[in-house]
Amino acid sequence: MRHLLPRLCIEKLYKTFVRSLLDYVDANYDNCSSADSANIEHVQRRASTISTGAIRVTKHVTLLKEVGIELLKTRHVHILDNLNISRVRNTPDDVVNGFGRKLLEFCKSNKVFILNGRVGQDVNAKPTSRNNSVIDYIICTSHFLQFVSNFEIGEFSKLFSDVHSPLSLHIDCQSLIKNKVIENNFAQQNMIGKWKIEKINEYRTNIDTDKVDYVISKLNTYNDKENISKNDMNNLVHEVSDILTDSAKLTFGKNVYTKTILRNSKKQNNKQWYDKDCYKAKKELRKSQRLYKHYGSNIFKERLRQSEIYYKKVMDENIKKLNADMNKLDDICELKNLVVGLANSMNKFCDILTKRMGDIETNIPKQVANMIDQKVSEEMKKVREEFKTELKTVSEKVISLEQSYSDVVKQNKMQTQVVSEDNLSLVIKNLPETENENISCKVEDLIKDGLHVNSIQVVDVERKKNNHPGKHGIVIVKFQNKDDKQKVMEKKRELRSTRIYKDVYINNAIPNAQRLLNSNLRNIVKAIGNDKLEIRGSLSGNRGYYRRNDRGRGNTRGGNSHNTDQRSTYRNGQSATENCNTNSYNHNQSESNLNGRGRGNYRGQNGGQNQNSRGGHK
Repeated sequence: MRHLLPRLCIEKLYKTFVRSLLDYVDANYDNCSSADSANIEHVQRRASTISTGAIRVTKHVTLLKEVGIELLKTRHVHILDNLNISRVRNTPDDVVNGFGRKLLEFCKSNKVFILNGRVGQDVNAKPTSRNNSVIDYIICTSHFLQFVSNFEIGEFSKLFSDVHSPLSLHIDCQSLIKNKVIENNFAQQNMIGKWKIEKINEYRTNIDTDKVDYVISKLNTYNDKENISKNDMNNLVHEVSDILTDSAKLTFGKNVYTKTILRNSKKQNNKQWYDKDCYKAKKELRKSQRLYKHYGSNIFKERLRQSEIYYKKVMDENIKKLNADMNKLDDICELKNLVVGLANSMNKFCDILTKRMGDIETNIPKQVANMIDQKVSEEMKKVREEFKTELKTVSEKVISLEQSYSDVVKQNKMQTQVVSEDNLSLVIKNLPETENENISCKVEDLIKDGLHVNSIQVVDVERKKNNHPGKHGIVIVKFQNKDDKQKVMEKKRELRSTRIYKDVYINNAIPNAQRLLNSNLRNIVKAIGNDKLEIRGSLSGNRGYYRRNDRGRGNTRGGNSHNTDQRSTYRNGQSATENCNTNSYNHNQSESNLNGRGRGNYRGQNGGQNQNSRGGHK
């Protein structure tokens, strides 16, 4: 046969009939016994002898030269020997389950090898999980083994996983590097800039209303048509999408991205939650990794573990903080819900139309086509009404948000104006009151003659009525500016040396709410520790039991009491009288009358006492 056919035909004949059988046997060689392998070798030799016309005593070397025959023991496994890789794989995990058997069967059938426990620094076989378990593998073909330079199982890190250890694979490959830049020829892409919260209103204004009206008019025309194609609906959806994207381009701009990888360049992190704390924690982690790699002691190992935990904790806290801040933006959430609702309405509209058209084209007979067209028109009309309703709801919500914002601004302005008016006002007490008086002239005389201050501009003067007979009402004076008020406050002590105004007092004007709050605070401070604080409505005072009579005397049980004629009786065996002349700057906060004869009028710091006191100039 060798004399009748050329060499190429003989090799082709052998590979066509014999090699196909040998390749199948080769894939399952590990499961063969020694007897099976001997039979397979014998069949291969007889087949090569028949195909080449050789005699029975021809040696394997001769057949190898003729048709390239190979022994089963050396086929594709010899690559491991050439690369000094052990055929036997080490593993600390002795348990084999059903999935492990399937993995081994897959490797044998596809001529691939497991690198764990066989290549690089993992020759001694380290576990990849807890309890000496090996559940993470790297698998490659026999021809790829020549590119593998090292393989190892790294130290467990909580930063990456709670159970698994990282796998490290080093591959030797060639790359074209020019000027420390690896260039990938990708097409440039124009991308819309990132969404910015502060540009929401600008995004709304940039929406083209003319295009929106055009889309609505198209929907109206589609409602009148009998047959609407799928392409028409797709074009309509694209137009709505273009309206939103065009507004985004005008608001946030466009950026050109080119996919080039720069070597030795600092990578910029564009995550919003990645701040300086994350950078510092990562820096400390890298330092701990270098120290542990260099020294390898348990101290640095523990330091590395703590650094990993801290770095992960900082990142988790920043992510939670960012999510919380985003949830607080009610306007953004509401706008997002409106956009999602609008998108859902459009999708629902498209699905309904697509379903109706599909029914018409496939399942509905021609004789009932007119009736179906009428139903489709009705459905389109309903959907169009729903779309208009949704759009109207969106507009109303936007208007309500703008109105609420303007009301808040207006309220803040009114509060600021009230506070500023109180800062320019003064209160004058014990200024004599007469019938048909000109209170403005009296105040001007007081400022010029009593205080000896000129060029003071008084804006408004008002005398308040006193409910107690025989008492002069207070006078509220409002100045043009704070400088005039300050001049009057600095000169008010000179009223003591005048004969006419020696009983007149000048104080700052304080709102009613602030006076009530100051009075309650003084009572609380004085009553702390004595368990004698009592709150009556909006006033607080010392707790006691009062007996009132026509003479204005106060008999008290279990508490401290002070009255106007300096007489009080205590059942606890204590008695005290006080007559207080108090100098205060702005603490004339409350007035009270405990009996009908006008006694018990007090001005001072303690709203729970009954005393005669005067507010001073300070």
